[in-house]
Amino acid sequence: MRPDGGRDKWTPPPWHAPRESGEAARSPGASTSRRPTPRPASRAQPVDPERPVVLGFAIAPAVTGVVALLLAFGGPLRATGAVPFGLVFLCGLQIVGYLATRHGEAAILARSWLIALLTTAGLLPLVSLQASVLREPYVAMSRHSATPALIASMVVVLFLVVVAAWCVVAFSSVPEAAAMAFTPLALLVPGVLGIEATIDQRAALEALAVSSLFAAGVTVLAWSLPRGARSAIPPIALVVQVVVLWAAGRGPSFPETSGRIVDVLYWVTLLLTAVLVFGVPVAAARLKQAIATLEDAERPRRSGADEGVPLQ
Repeated sequence: MRPDGGRDKWTPPPWHAPRESGEAARSPGASTSRRPTPRPASRAQPVDPERPVVLGFAIAPAVTGVVALLLAFGGPLRATGAVPFGLVFLCGLQIVGYLATRHGEAAILARSWLIALLTTAGLLPLVSLQASVLREPYVAMSRHSATPALIASMVVVLFLVVVAAWCVVAFSSVPEAAAMAFTPLALLVPGVLGIEATIDQRAALEALAVSSLFAAGVTVLAWSLPRGARSAIPPIALVVQVVVLWAAGRGPSFPETSGRIVDVLYWVTLLLTAVLVFGVPVAAARLKQAIATLEDAERPRRSGADEGVPLQ
């Protein structure tokens, strides 16, 4: 108030309203009372990170099956001889696939090419030799002629156990991938043991093509199923393959002059293959759980060491 009794003319300071986003901020005459309605957040579907890995394991057996089928029925590499050029070409293709994928973003898929190479260059000749020895006449313990069959069967069994153990360790982070990786080897065993004629390069390529393509289809089927049901597909596929082969006349039929040891070696090899198919994903899951438990136990000790707390 002034000394003469008058009143000062007080002017209120300008009020700066907060700017609105959208059309209200761009047009000065627009009303600021209307705010844009926020859009409801869409629910993100849970993504399974293991699904593309499982599907990727179908590439190597699919390529192996198609190329083996082409080599078995056409082309100059299908001729039999001292050097199996078709199998050598197929092994070279698998080596190229392994080298091309081992440094990629999905380096774990390179191991599927390594499994395909072990199937072609390792298991296929071993189980072919076992099948040929088991079908030799006069193989019996009483005749002291069962030693080659025993040695061949033991080598095949040892090879399967070593590869299965490697699959458990190498794919412990993805147990479903361990099951898919071992499937081509498991399906090849009954396919080759059921061959009654002489196993030449063409017969070996046919058995490899059938088992590899079947393994690729099993992998695609497992990819389309939930995570908990994937590990059950390879054992079911092995049972289906054995039943189909027996129905087609490619079951356990050996010369009548052979002894019981031939049937025993056949069933031991087949049953051990089935046990490994069941056990590989289970052992990989147990190993994954054990590794996670050890990491959880080591984490407090590592954090205490970083903070300078003396460890007891």
